[in-house]
Amino acid sequence: MCAGIPILVNNKKAVYGKGTNSHSTTAKNLKVDQDKYRKYEFYWWKNELIQVHYDRVAQDILKDIQSTTSEKFAKELVKKQFSTSLGIYKWLKDVPDEWHELPNVKNKKLKEYLFKKITGYTQKENQLMFQKAKKKADLFVKRVGKVKWFKPQPVINKKDIQLRVELSLGLFHLPKAQLEFKYLSWGAAWDAAWDAARDAAWGAAWGAAWGAARDAARDAAWGAEAIIAEDLKEYKKKYPQNPFMPLFELWEMGLYPIGIVNKKFLIYVPLINNKKPEII
Repeated sequence: MCAGIPILVNNKKAVYGKGTNSHSTTAKNLKVDQDKYRKYEFYWWKNELIQVHYDRVAQDILKDIQSTTSEKFAKELVKKQFSTSLGIYKWLKDVPDEWHELPNVKNKKLKEYLFKKITGYTQKENQLMFQKAKKKADLFVKRVGKVKWFKPQPVINKKDIQLRVELSLGLFHLPKAQLEFKYLSWGAAWDAAWDAARDAAWGAAWGAAWGAARDAARDAAWGAEAIIAEDLKEYKKKYPQNPFMPLFELWEMGLYPIGIVNKKFLIYVPLINNKKPEII
């Protein structure tokens, strides 16, 4: 599993990935063959440069790339790009998957700086903000417990649904999409519920919650995680309003929103006693 700032090095130069902590994504973005580079990871939270472990086969493939040379280039890159708090922030702000390491930063000055820049709060303010956010999340979890899953009303108002879908898509900075409804038997709906629990369709916004918030909310509900994240500086900049709530309201209506499929927003409508709800 990738962690830290991904660095690729050969006998001539060292390069690093912007907006990602993945070596493969870095290679793809830079249009280079990662098998021709040694891989390093710079753990910014503890100021540590690590060469990725290679087995015997991989070492043989990379035998023409001298470890001493590549390590020298990697260290020079780190010194040039990431020796200052600003340098680390410029990379970190675009890689929310790394924000969970914020509490683990060893350098106190760097830690305070990054907390303020990323979350918009000092560490102390962040703790107070998290406590408030957790209370909001707890209220949302109670709301989740009251949902009558997959039990829609006999008559469903298409306009109400359209408004919620358009609001959510707009908040996600996605274009409008025509609604498509499909009826769903209870058995299939139950299977779909499990699919929904692990669905990654809305995962793009998850990174906005740093690790502690993410871990606290994961077992409760995906919406609670967004609630915890919504006051973060970088999250609020991208999502002034919580984009998940209009979708959650569709679940409260007994529906099962899937997302955009073939340029249409697909929503399953569960049957009621084997009867199809009327969509008007």
